[in-house]
Amino acid sequence: MTMPNRRTVLAALAAVPLAGCGGGEGEPVWRETYPGERRLFHAAREQGIVASFDTGPNWAGWGGLFAGFERRYPGVRVGYNDTGSGPGVILLERTRAAPQGDSFYAGAGSGIDAAARDLFEPFVPHGARGLPPSLRAADHGWHVVHGLDLAFLANRRLVARCPARFADLADPLYRDAIVHLDPRTTAQGQAVFLAANRAAGGSDRNLAPGARFFDRLDAAGTILRVSGGTPYAQFIKGEVPVWIGYAADGVRAHRDDGLGGIVALRRPADAPLCVPYVIGLVRGAPHQAAAMLWLHYIFSAEGQALFARAGARPVAALRTAGDLLPVGVAADTRAAVAALWNERMTRG
Repeated sequence: MTMPNRRTVLAALAAVPLAGCGGGEGEPVWRETYPGERRLFHAAREQGIVASFDTGPNWAGWGGLFAGFERRYPGVRVGYNDTGSGPGVILLERTRAAPQGDSFYAGAGSGIDAAARDLFEPFVPHGARGLPPSLRAADHGWHVVHGLDLAFLANRRLVARCPARFADLADPLYRDAIVHLDPRTTAQGQAVFLAANRAAGGSDRNLAPGARFFDRLDAAGTILRVSGGTPYAQFIKGEVPVWIGYAADGVRAHRDDGLGGIVALRRPADAPLCVPYVIGLVRGAPHQAAAMLWLHYIFSAEGQALFARAGARPVAALRTAGDLLPVGVAADTRAAVAALWNERMTRG
């Protein structure tokens, strides 16, 4: 997605600039929602900014959280970049000696990778207390923050009907119509591969049917493009007939960007999947008080409600979700999915 070029606050990240949302200063009038909130706010205001990595404002409702946070905590701005999950881990690793980010949000597989590299500082946001082990790291280095539902998004002006299942995607109706993200570098692309693999008769331990499924789509000529970044802008411009993406993007296109009934949205009937995303405090965060305040807000009732409004599933709804991709599976299959995809590219 395109990042607004408002304020670059870290010159060291010129290649991936950190933009910021402005906020006015003043002493807020509110009751604390957890003990020590006001004291933490005062410390955060001294720092003035929190650097929130990989949280583009047009993704999963993050822009609404930026605005809500800055309203509640005047004088503390949210800076952000939008690198993508995999590249974000590499950036954190590269800047380990002098961290630039305060929090890092990613698909679960990349989040676990970041934890394995010791890039997170254990911290428990108030609203994340009580999360079961399936939704957090054992040391609380990261917590699942929400889930995103995989969906087929179709532009009704470009295709006669929205696919209902993965099996539909080889239909000549969708020739040169389908776009999805690269499964080697994005959590969404990996989820698309895993769901297609399940629909094709595979399992999380047997990924070969997924590779053969995409071979069939290539042979049928239905894949328009495999994208390295979200094609949302192209979708709303009418340049993408069918996007295998997230329901939240369909909600945004329908409600916020004027497509209305032009956009059709269906979760795949043969492989429904909700994809977990995690967030954590960066080890050595340069604005630690602001980062802690930000993470508390993200897991607050207000923050979680803003995710829900944007079409994401709040973390509380994931406790019993039968279609949730297990965090461990997201981590364990990353390398294998990437290897299979590379093998396909080599053959192709």
